[in-house]
Amino acid sequence: MHNFQKLILSLVALSILSCGKSSSSSSAATPEPKFIFLSTSTNDGNIGGIDGADTICQRDANKPSLHAGATYKAMVVGNTRHACTTANCSGGQSENLNWVLSPYQAYMSADSVLIAITNENAIFSFPLLLGAAIDSTATGDYAWTGLSSDWTNFADNCNNWTDNNSYSGARGDPTASDNTSIFNSNPNCAAPNKLYCVEQ
Repeated sequence: MHNFQKLILSLVALSILSCGKSSSSSSAATPEPKFIFLSTSTNDGNIGGIDGADTICQRDANKPSLHAGATYKAMVVGNTRHACTTANCSGGQSENLNWVLSPYQAYMSADSVLIAITNENAIFSFPLLLGAAIDSTATGDYAWTGLSSDWTNFADNCNNWTDNNSYSGARGDPTASDNTSIFNSNPNCAAPNKLYCVEQ
């Protein structure tokens, strides 16, 4: 049933993207797609915590001009933000804490390509329904996430994103359309990485 719902939502979202606007009835049924973009700036693991990461996203020059006035937050998790406490939020959306994605919401890349639609737990199911990447042109770039491949918090997160020396942190591959988009590796926190920035 959920796959059927996703397919219907995908078709509606694609219709919104292709037309540039929707009728009041369709916008009531399906929220307008929101953007996820890859930050232009690279940072080591000391990004000032979750709040610091959000500030980087809000000020980033790569914000899509179509929704430039929107609020953007970083898709990084730590002690004050998480998506799931069990694998893929098996306990439901109540596991979300200060989470940046919304349930049943379509998200598109900075160049207005539909990435996917979240499920009832406000996470993407992998592989992504439409197979689109957050940034297919960002070969060689990675984004700090703090996430494991099942949307739970990875064991290390650069001491809650305040350290660039003694710890490691999880990062994802923005060119991927599977769970390596949120967890690809966990380098030392001195490594420079970008951020996924999500429209709120």
